[in-house]
Formats: sequence, structure tokens, C-alpha cells
Amino acid sequence: APFWLKLLLPLFLSAVAVWLWRRPEAIKALPAQQ
Repeated sequence: APFWLKLLLPLFLSAVAVWLWRRPEAIKALPAQQ
């Protein structure tokens, strides 16, 4: 994999993690549907 991909992938994953962390209603909606 290119070196830039190794740099951007952790940043992208961390950005997704922060986005999910700041949107708890999206996570709480998953068990509520069951």
C-alpha cells in the first residue's frame, strides 16, 4: 500500500470514530429496532 494510504487510513478511522462518538442517538437507535 502507498505510504499516503498508511497515513490517511488511521486518520479516516479516527474521524469515523469521533463522528460516531458525537452521535450517540445513531448508536442507541440500533438496539431499539430489535
